[in-house]
Order: sequence, then structure tokens, then C-alpha cells
Amino acid sequence: IQLNALLGKRGHSLKDLNDYWNVATYFELHAVLHDWSKACQAALHMYLLNPPIWYLKSTINNLKILHKATRLRNQERLSYEQSSITTAHEHIYSFWIDFFSEAINSNSTLCEER
Repeated sequence: IQLNALLGKRGHSLKDLNDYWNVATYFELHAVLHDWSKACQAALHMYLLNPPIWYLKSTINNLKILHKATRLRNQERLSYEQSSITTAHEHIYSFWIDFFSEAINSNSTLCEER
């Protein structure tokens, strides 16, 4: 939430950001908040920045850590009804996670073959 405030204070919107790490932080924040729409916007922006693979590896590893911690914390609070609802934005978010993970895995395979 503070990141949104900082972006607003600096007069920037997500589309104005050119620094991968600012966009990735925005992506991670909204993924943790389950704001799938904003997370997907950030994922697309990350893709368009064409970052090195190790940037994506770092971001995906951060998300794995954050999701594991969040899942453990919320596990007792989630009801079956809440956990079974999947939004369209959540599906798109899942696409981006799979896409970046595949890019990381493909690059690792290529590096190992060399």
C-alpha cells in the first residue's frame, strides 16, 4: 500500500516505471494482497521490460517465499467457500507465474546444455 502511495507522490503510474525492481515490487505486493488485476498489469509490464532471467528468478523466488508464508498464516482462516472461488484475474495471474517459471526453466536448461 505504501508503494502505491510512493508512486502517486512521485507522480508516476505503473506504466511510467522503467526500473524492473520497482515494477517487480509492485507485482509482489499486489500478488500478496490478491489484487490479481494489478498484479497482472505489473506482470505484463515486467515482461515488456525484457529483464534478464536472473531478475525473474529472484522475483519468482520472492513470490514463492511470500505465498508460502501467507498460506501458512491464512490456512486456518480460509473457509472452503472462499478458497474455491477463482476469479478471471487470478487465472491470468496464474498464467504469468507459469510463463515466468517456464522462462526461468527454459533458460536454465539452455545454460546447462552449453
